[in-house]
Amino acid sequence: MNLKLNNKFVPAIIIGALAGGALSLIDKNTRQSMKNLPNDVQKVQSDLQVRNDPNQGFIGKIQDEVLFWKETIEDIRRENPELERQVMNAKDTLMEKRNQKRLK
Repeated sequence: MNLKLNNKFVPAIIIGALAGGALSLIDKNTRQSMKNLPNDVQKVQSDLQVRNDPNQGFIGKIQDEVLFWKETIEDIRRENPELERQVMNAKDTLMEKRNQKRLK
């Protein structure tokens, strides 16, 4: 059996993946998210460990779940201020319509 790489498909895929990865790092947001990736992984791991703790009671699990979602929403708010404005505008519109229906 010949161990030479006569097939050029696999090396081409590897070279393409490396080139694509290098090109994606041109974007500042991508570089920043790659820098934060180890911290994010550690945060998720610690969240999973806390959630799977058999000694934790039902109330503690609910508190942890609420805290997790609160942190997630805060992250979204920090990273997407325009989305937050749109959600608040939608909420205000819905509240106005609800109040108008009550007045009728």
